[in-house]
Amino acid sequence: MSSDSVYNFGDPLQPWRVPPEDIARQATAPLRGYIYQIHASAAAWLSLRPRDELYLEVAEDFTEILRNSGALDDILSATQAKDTRESGAVTLNSPDVLAAIESLFRLRVNNPGRVVRLVFLTTSPAGKERKDALPSGTAGLVAWGEAAKGGDVGELRAALLKRTLSEALKIFVRDSSDEQFRDELLRSVIFACGAPDWRELEASNRQTLIDMCDELQSTADMAHRAYDAVICAVIACALGPGPRRLNRDNLKSCLERATSIAVPSRIAVSFLSQPSRTKGALSGDDLRVLAESLIEAGMPPSVDLLFPEAKREAREALMRVFAVEPRLTEMVADGA
Repeated sequence: MSSDSVYNFGDPLQPWRVPPEDIARQATAPLRGYIYQIHASAAAWLSLRPRDELYLEVAEDFTEILRNSGALDDILSATQAKDTRESGAVTLNSPDVLAAIESLFRLRVNNPGRVVRLVFLTTSPAGKERKDALPSGTAGLVAWGEAAKGGDVGELRAALLKRTLSEALKIFVRDSSDEQFRDELLRSVIFACGAPDWRELEASNRQTLIDMCDELQSTADMAHRAYDAVICAVIACALGPGPRRLNRDNLKSCLERATSIAVPSRIAVSFLSQPSRTKGALSGDDLRVLAESLIEAGMPPSVDLLFPEAKREAREALMRVFAVEPRLTEMVADGA
């Protein structure tokens, strides 16, 4: 049974009991895997450069088309994202590892002459093989990385030929030159083992948005909360019809909507039409008046995007107003 299994629930003194036959059907592990994939996809979206594209559930869990300025060829980088830490270490014997190698080989065959790579992203650490271990005693995935950097490929080539592979891949492993084997396979599959779990990944993604708050003209709090909109957009894209594509422009639009505030037009027009508002930069008192109006209307705590030219001190004064609960504001106004 998984360590996440729940056997009893409800009132501790008189709990409801889960039938033993149903405990195994608690699907926390698959859910954790899907959640991890979503956060990993979001991380890829946040890191896209202006001309790059991200495709969800097209080739692997997500695939990036990377366009380097000055380079003639695009790079296709496919990623398999797996939160499998609870399942233990991965090795050259792991079915998922062998499947990733096969997947890269198929992508190369179907895209001849183009730059293709695959990232095997997993929270599991790299382990050492018990069966068919490498003669040197080096863990297979460690040896993979060393050979990709220019080390000897003979031991790894022999190790792969002992594994269950497709006939086409076996022929390539057996007959390719050392340099071809290294360039077209070893350097094209990247094993990123021991990656952070979904909680750490989510925290990192939210921090990325906080770091972007000046670019977004947003408060740190609104930038932090904007990640919820990013996740929703990733899910909607992954479940939508083709081409299931995201890019930097999509991200910009998503974040602009998530960090903006819909102000009732009557409040905005009334406030901005007053003569004193047209003479220059808004003062702290001006923002306080608007803040109180927005509190009464139940609006979110930021108008940075309405007044991007306002001085920082004025915006900070606005945030201090919003830090007080509306009810407390009413009590002070009434003299309570």
